[in-house]
Amino acid sequence: MITDEKKRPLAVTILCILFVLSLLLSLYFSFSPFDTRNWLNYFSLFINFFMIISIIGIWYLKKWAIVLYFILVLITHAILYITGFWTLIILIMPIVATIIFIMNFKSFS
Repeated sequence: MITDEKKRPLAVTILCILFVLSLLLSLYFSFSPFDTRNWLNYFSLFINFFMIISIIGIWYLKKWAIVLYFILVLITHAILYITGFWTLIILIMPIVATIIFIMNFKSFS
């Protein structure tokens, strides 16, 4: 039996693992009793829900998941900028992800 299954690039696998770790940290801080930014915590939960969907899609090498990821990143950065919590350091992960997505775009369907 011949299968036409694509092999996931190692960089995409590592990126998905980093996304999951980042997501777990974000969820932890969303429920932090020391944080008083209630509406921002609920916003974070909303974004994290869709980020889980995006990570699953990226794991299965779907192009729509890349689009969803970038939409979520743009929304998140806009809200963080408006609220005054945006810093240059939080661009590291999206820049690394962009480079990995560009290098492996042909693997996505």
